[in-house]
This record gives sequence, C-alpha cells and structure tokens, in this order.
Amino acid sequence: MELLDESEDGRDKIIVSDLPRFKKPLHHLRGGAEVESLRIPNVLIEAMAASLPVVCTLLPSIPELVKDGETGFIIPPKNPQAMAEMIVRLQGNEPLRRRVAEAGRRLVEEKFNAAQNAIRLMGMFLNVNR
Repeated sequence: MELLDESEDGRDKIIVSDLPRFKKPLHHLRGGAEVESLRIPNVLIEAMAASLPVVCTLLPSIPELVKDGETGFIIPPKNPQAMAEMIVRLQGNEPLRRRVAEAGRRLVEEKFNAAQNAIRLMGMFLNVNR
C-alpha cells in the first residue's frame, strides 16, 4: 500500500504506517491487493474517512461503500491501464477529487459512525427477547 503525494512526477511515496509524519496534502490512495473478500476492505473506509478519493476494482462488498463516480471509482479487475487512467484523471482534476472525496467521507460518517452503530446494535439486542 502506498500513499502518493502531490509531486508532479508521482514518484514520492510513503508507506501507510508513515502517515502521521506526512504533512503534504494527498491526492489519492492506491492499494494493490487482489484478494477477494466478502467484507468491505478497511483501507477503503479509512481512505474515505480521510477525505481521499478511492479507486478500486469490483469485489462483492465494494458496491455497499463505493458508488462509481459518486463516492469513488470502480474499474475493471486486472486492468492496470484503466487504473492508471483514473489516477491520472484524478490528479488532473481537483474539483472531481474534492467532490468524490467529500461524498465518500459523508458516506463513511453516516454508515460507520460508532455511536450510531452502537445504538442500532443495542436496539437489536433489546428486541431479541421480545
């Protein structure tokens, strides 16, 4: 996993664990995992919570979080050309990056709010015995 900064050539990279020391604004997050999963990848939730636009391939759980063109971008699997084109498009279009990043953050705040989820879970537990 790499976080790319706003350098012109895109070569400056940092590892996710270095994030607290990183001071420059980020354009996007790019992950290279090809693992199929039935759950939403945490890295997408974390990137969206950090107001980063996400570009990912389609896994069964992705549409629950990423609405293509709205809260992120879904590209065809095993298509590095499409991934590269979307990253270049995002790097060159600040209004698009900002719009998608803000929509993604709002979605994560609504769906993954710990307090709201705890209240929902408590309600489910209380209704089990009724």
